[in-house]
Amino acid sequence: MKVQIDEIHRLLNEFDGSKDLEVLVSSSIVGSNALSQAASQGIKCRVEPYEGDFWKIVLVST
Repeated sequence: MKVQIDEIHRLLNEFDGSKDLEVLVSSSIVGSNALSQAASQGIKCRVEPYEGDFWKIVLVST
């Protein structure tokens, strides 16, 4: 889980808002963390259930 959280943080720091970015993660905790981090950086983000136990994080373009 830590690896996924670290990767989401990296993606948030590199996100330029030019196009939506979708990432699949294996935990709702990672999705919740992504929502919090995105909000603190002013990035629109949504987390949706995906197939099985996966979650889709979408960083929304501006």
